[in-house]
Amino acid sequence: MDYRKKFVVEPGKKVRLRKIDPAYTGKHVSHEQAERELWPDYVEAFEDAMEQTSTKYAPWYVIPSNHKWFRDLAISQIIADTLEEMGLKLPPTQVDIAAIRRQYHAAAVEQARRDHRGAKRTRQAKATTRN
Repeated sequence: MDYRKKFVVEPGKKVRLRKIDPAYTGKHVSHEQAERELWPDYVEAFEDAMEQTSTKYAPWYVIPSNHKWFRDLAISQIIADTLEEMGLKLPPTQVDIAAIRRQYHAAAVEQARRDHRGAKRTRQAKATTRN
């Protein structure tokens, strides 16, 4: 099974404001009015491309970009769901985890002993200097 996913991030608020409100005072370029008249053709071409290239195994997801947090959430949720569908499993370990755990705990105990001895010496040194 193929798990390819394709994402299109939909234009944000500024692009839509320009399309809707000709008085919008954002960054305008001289050819923008002519391009605005072609907008329906662009939308139709976009929809045709999505229809013709979206498949069951490699669908398109059109994600709104008005809010970055939502865009990121939507995309990460789709990816997480896809990874879960894949049923991935960790490969068998090549090391003895129990032995590593024992070594780690033995080293931690030894470090605690050293720390305790160091603290005891510090207390003794302070007591000596007070007298």
